[in-house]
Amino acid sequence: MSCKVTLPPLPPLHSNMASLKDTHSFSEDAHWVIPGHLMQGKHPIRESFENMPWRVHDLVHRARCTTFVCLQAECPPQRASHRWSFLKSEKNNGTHVFGGLRDWKRNPFLLEPYRPLVESSIKSRKEQEHKSEIRVSSFVHFGMEDLSPAEDLKELVDFVKYLAIRILNGEVIYLHCWGGKGRSGLVAACLLGVLYKGITAKEALQRIGSYCQLRNAGYHIHSPETSEQLEQVRDFFALL
Repeated sequence: MSCKVTLPPLPPLHSNMASLKDTHSFSEDAHWVIPGHLMQGKHPIRESFENMPWRVHDLVHRARCTTFVCLQAECPPQRASHRWSFLKSEKNNGTHVFGGLRDWKRNPFLLEPYRPLVESSIKSRKEQEHKSEIRVSSFVHFGMEDLSPAEDLKELVDFVKYLAIRILNGEVIYLHCWGGKGRSGLVAACLLGVLYKGITAKEALQRIGSYCQLRNAGYHIHSPETSEQLEQVRDFFALL
């Protein structure tokens, strides 16, 4: 796999949290999986519309993310304008949903695409840094049900390899689901297996869990979240 960038070495497997915080911590909503190249986190507007512009601006300007990867089956792709419009329309009485989501009216944050904010932030970054060569924003969608693995393992393999190529070509990826632990943890662990030869599924899962713990201090969390998601990571590595 050819590449335009050199990825940083992985930190020692049993690094203490203080040293990991120096290299992998970013915010209470996101953390680095590969510093400067791959970030894992929550949906950019998970908590409130008011904080959405600031969070997106931070991801684009401070983290320098250019590619936003959504793993939520309950959301349409960012560029599918007609599907977003229908979600918000009076014609949608809750029976037409994406990914089986039935309580979208209780989650209004799911009804707004964040694409316009990303594009605006990329534009302002270009103007501030006077760099026209900054990559344009890119949006990728691979829908997975909440708390579930991917429906098709082969499709997951192809998707992860596709993301790996984009990372090696210099794109900085923000990988998110809703809470930034389950679906994004699954894909992040698989990406480590493709990008770092010799790493095992066990090691990748240990790393993803430790990195995610950085933004969940005081809570015992799991990333990926479910036994089915963990098993799919192991199945993925068996195919490498």
